[in-house]
Amino acid sequence: GLLRKIPGLTPWPSQANFILCQLPEGRGKAIFDGLCSRGIFLRYFSTPRLKDYVRASVGLPHETDAVVEALAELISR
Repeated sequence: GLLRKIPGLTPWPSQANFILCQLPEGRGKAIFDGLCSRGIFLRYFSTPRLKDYVRASVGLPHETDAVVEALAELISR
């Protein structure tokens, strides 16, 4: 739902309690660092194949809203 509305972000289908999100090419680490500076800690993968992905665990509604808002802001820069 909400993640699909962020231009430049591709959430992958999931049956688990987390969502793998593809970020704009070449910007994974910078966006991850921006999330961390806001106190939002997602899982980042530094391997070449996954360097532009983060994994978000499903949380409470207010936590989800904060992640979506931060991702939208950081990706739009």
